[in-house]
Amino acid sequence: MLQTTVPYHWMNNWGGGDKEVYGQLKEKAMDAMIDSAARLVPGLKECIEYKDAATPLTYERFTQNTDGASSAWSWNPNKKFYKNTMSVNIETPVKNLYIGSCWAMQIGGVPGALAAAYLCAKKIK
Repeated sequence: MLQTTVPYHWMNNWGGGDKEVYGQLKEKAMDAMIDSAARLVPGLKECIEYKDAATPLTYERFTQNTDGASSAWSWNPNKKFYKNTMSVNIETPVKNLYIGSCWAMQIGGVPGALAAAYLCAKKIK
């Protein structure tokens, strides 16, 4: 898996709503990443069986995170609201209601969501 960060507003918000342009931009971004990685890993291109891309628009559509933030939370140190970036907040004021998502941990994203879901499952076993 290759991953990088890209701006939400790149190329007129990834094509300005034009699905064909959006697809072309995703393909262009994937090819650029693969080309870069292939310079470090000879033969990489020949080993690829499947490729797909998630853009900030993908994250926004599936998570509703502002501007497609992949980690849910802002990493701006001036906006830090947890004492510890690894703190976990799965509990809520409602009895037996837990938060098992990217919003439960400051680290956010898929790893944070998995960790929070695991902690929720342990709590209700």
